[in-house]
Amino acid sequence: MKTFFAFFALFAFFAVVSGCSKIPDDMVIAQMNARPITMRQFRETQLRGEGAPEAEIFRQLLMREALLDRAQTNRLTILQDKVIAQVKSSGMDPSPVLLKIIEEQMLVELVISQEVAPHISVTDDEVQSYFQDHGDEFKSGNRLAIRQILLKSKALAEDVRREVVNDSSQFVALAERHSVAPERKRGGFIGIFDEAEVPAMFSAVVRTLAAGAVSPVVETPYGFHLLQITERRPAASNSIETARPVIVKRLEADARERALREWFRSTVRCSVHPKFAKLIGWQLSKR
Repeated sequence: MKTFFAFFALFAFFAVVSGCSKIPDDMVIAQMNARPITMRQFRETQLRGEGAPEAEIFRQLLMREALLDRAQTNRLTILQDKVIAQVKSSGMDPSPVLLKIIEEQMLVELVISQEVAPHISVTDDEVQSYFQDHGDEFKSGNRLAIRQILLKSKALAEDVRREVVNDSSQFVALAERHSVAPERKRGGFIGIFDEAEVPAMFSAVVRTLAAGAVSPVVETPYGFHLLQITERRPAASNSIETARPVIVKRLEADARERALREWFRSTVRCSVHPKFAKLIGWQLSKR
């Protein structure tokens, strides 16, 4: 469930009006090893940043480009058939732009698996300590069973919504008929998840949505979403064993971030244009 929402969160729209808007797209804002980083790349990364601060967007860009640079240095490649299969499994059309994005993501993960992942580990003691310190977090909130219909046009989304509003029992059939998301074969069923885990772009909608009702059209760069809560389950407390998978995932994510930062610090030479650094509040001493 988290993977699904992370997928759309990764491409959530982010717009900001600042001094950066005056910088031309072709300006080189950083030099990393022998790899130039342009303002155009920064702006493209902003589109995936879900409102993150500009300095964080820039850090993400540097990290991705460093990993891609290492993939190029090590002559790593991804078979095109695998890239196409990955795109199709997400229910998307394999356009050249999307194929390039997915190929780069796969290369990034390949470098991480080879050079960073071996340094990531989580012990039972760490899990126990985390549970003791964050026990209240595992008193789960409402659990939601959710379906979605993803459409390419707003007009079609509004038409489908009118049909569902008139007869909510048609949601499954309409998902199977119209949705472009991979779960369409399951009638749009995404899964069951904690209400608190829903990303900001969907949380306001599902928080007030009654069971069986259909949401307003929610727009993302990937299309137009209709959401339906099919069941709400009351809050409950979790044992450490129940919470373990969540704790391990969080600790692994923290360990991965630390390992990535250390990998970057120890392997990458990077210089940032002073004008750009000042605009986004980037410390020139950062690496």
